[in-house]
Amino acid sequence: MADQTPAPAIEVRDLTKSFRVNGREVHALNGVSISVGHAETLGIVGESGSGKSTLGRIVVGLETMSSGEILHEGTAITALGRTERNARLAKCQMIFQDPYASLNPRMPIGRQIHETLRAHGSRQLGQNLATAAALLERVGLPPDAAGRYPHEFSGGQRQRIAIARAISTSPSVIVADEAVSALDVSIREQILDLMAELKGTTSYFFISHDMAAVAKFCDRIAVMHKGRVVETGTTSQIIADPQDPYTQSLLEAVPRIGRRR
Repeated sequence: MADQTPAPAIEVRDLTKSFRVNGREVHALNGVSISVGHAETLGIVGESGSGKSTLGRIVVGLETMSSGEILHEGTAITALGRTERNARLAKCQMIFQDPYASLNPRMPIGRQIHETLRAHGSRQLGQNLATAAALLERVGLPPDAAGRYPHEFSGGQRQRIAIARAISTSPSVIVADEAVSALDVSIREQILDLMAELKGTTSYFFISHDMAAVAKFCDRIAVMHKGRVVETGTTSQIIADPQDPYTQSLLEAVPRIGRRR
């Protein structure tokens, strides 16, 4: 009998990414293989420079890989024509660490969501603005939010705007790159709760150095170090019994979730 197990939402195979720095080749990613299942949340943790953000940007098409393969629901992105590839990439959206930097300061929020929808084929301004207003209401912003500019919102509100824009294309995968690290504790909890409401239909790459947030939010964890994945497992496995010395050092720096002695 054929295997009826569905393909992962996103699967990365032997991914590498190299840069030239001062005439020297630097490997940001070195043979990364990882996947996230449907409606699953994968935490990707590691110190700065471990390759987490580079991986996320490649998954959503903001950077190119040097070699390797990315499969969306079992189909290799690189094997597709431009139109179909763009359609699939529309289902992979990103929430950035600094929402203000990712927003146009000279354009009302509603128009910015319209531009995202337009870039992915929905060109009716009136319909898109109505969609934007509904999305902003869904993430808990006031009715007049669509007509306001980014500087008129707080940091937590801007992150809600970023989430509204990310979900505007009904993505199957969201890459959240340090999406809550710049927020204070109370706002961080609100944003995590808001993101959790989408977990039934959306897969997440949750990139963070905050092990406490990862432990609360994620189903599985992948630990990255120097461009490689050094350990993967369920959240409970990684927290309770980390195998790699680097993972152990990460957890020991967070006493409340670290191993008991």
